[in-house]
Amino acid sequence: MKKTITTLMMVILVITSSFSQVVTFQKKFNSSGYCIHQTTDGGYIANGYGLTSNLSLQQFYGSLIKLNAHGDTVWTKKYINDSIDFFGVYSEQTNDGGYIITGTTDKNSLQQYHIYLIKTDTSGNTIWTTAFSNNIWSIAKEVHQTTDGGYVVIGYTKMNVSGQENVYLVKTNSTGTVLWGKTFGGLNLYEGYSVKQTADGGYIIAGSAPATAGVGGEAYLIKTDSSGILQWTKTYACNSCETNAIFQTQDGGYLATGTMDIPTGTGAKGNVLLFKTDNSGNVLWAKKYADGKHNLGMFTTKTNDGGFVITGISNGEIAFQPYTNALLIKTDSLGNYQWSKSYGDTASAMSNDEEGHYVYQTSDNGYIISGRSTPALVAFTPIPNLYLIKTDANGNSGCKEYNLPMVDSTTILTPSTPPTGNASGVTNYYIPITITNGNDSIHTLCFNPTGIEEINNSTNIIIYPNPFTSQTAITFSEEQKNTTIRIIDLLGKEIKTINFTGRQLVIDKGEMQEGIYF
Repeated sequence: MKKTITTLMMVILVITSSFSQVVTFQKKFNSSGYCIHQTTDGGYIANGYGLTSNLSLQQFYGSLIKLNAHGDTVWTKKYINDSIDFFGVYSEQTNDGGYIITGTTDKNSLQQYHIYLIKTDTSGNTIWTTAFSNNIWSIAKEVHQTTDGGYVVIGYTKMNVSGQENVYLVKTNSTGTVLWGKTFGGLNLYEGYSVKQTADGGYIIAGSAPATAGVGGEAYLIKTDSSGILQWTKTYACNSCETNAIFQTQDGGYLATGTMDIPTGTGAKGNVLLFKTDNSGNVLWAKKYADGKHNLGMFTTKTNDGGFVITGISNGEIAFQPYTNALLIKTDSLGNYQWSKSYGDTASAMSNDEEGHYVYQTSDNGYIISGRSTPALVAFTPIPNLYLIKTDANGNSGCKEYNLPMVDSTTILTPSTPPTGNASGVTNYYIPITITNGNDSIHTLCFNPTGIEEINNSTNIIIYPNPFTSQTAITFSEEQKNTTIRIIDLLGKEIKTINFTGRQLVIDKGEMQEGIYF
């Protein structure tokens, strides 16, 4: 729960407690979307795609939606090219306060796919665009800003007309110029779904590889150096599985999530997979989560209590049946199950088909989930709606949610070494786009400001020196987590906001004028 402390400083420094709200909601938008991130102002950024209303020449366009903390639209941008379809799949805020978007283009719906990048300013206006591919076509899955200010993109590329696919890793500089591209895999279907930069400047990749025996696939991890040179790669056999998301943990190892027991026939049931490795990819523990139905793990992230949260797709029936719900699973630091929930319509002929694709913990210790909701009973295949779920720390959103008891069990992942990486070229393309302002209609399912918590009045606070000239230290008797300190002048103007975790905070005078501050 986020806490706010008000300070009076310079002549007198007084600390008083105030209140913090946890906002929860469920909302749907008329454009499709996948990814959500909380932005530095406490709001959110989401991206996806939509379809133009021109019936004579309908085009798919990329979209970027800025939301406030309540999930209300601040602005929407549409990125359109008259001859190329854009399908946005991932975006995040960059160090300059702007945004980076990635997705896939399809020239005249001919499946001539290229990966594209769009860099915007803080208002979503384009700064630059670029597109690139390798061989026949390429698909994008994620993009992240790297420590040098550039970007890294993960996806997969078709290597030849026979259908061979390989993992595709591309690095650009800060202006989108490609520095290098690498492919990894062999003479079959190898796909990359997630990438993160590691503490040593290299990259860890998660995806899927073909099964070494039988049908289905295997979980697939790749570690490279900062230049994309392969350091190690492993596949993990787990009865037909794939890895959809990964990140590096504080101990230098990796945590990955995905799906195992993927159905290969009617009536089969998939289970959510979560596993932890050391820095060489050796499995330390692996868990699967099951409720006797069909579930898929799509994304995972760490939580402030040291545990993990997973989002994905829950099917209340058996595999290959409609009416899925978004899924959220909470575990401890060893993957032990704590609780789980599903979100969406209950299974019926009128149900929508909901999915969870990304989840992140928010500054109030709740969770924001992004996914898709496909309307039921339509005469044509619709564009899925962007589906956003904001919960509190216990996964409560206020409506259309259900407790979904699951059982975790230890599972065995059998490692092997797949084919090594291949050198790869990159062909650049310039794709001009037109930006228009859009209005995405929002269907609010529920909205609740809940969970008000006041800072513990028994917490002792020492401020020294006070008054001060250059700096002062605020020392708390108890550890503070996700605390916001706001400095306000006598006219009520907010001068500075400081986000703080710890027991002692040092405040510098900086450019503040002498006077009384609250």
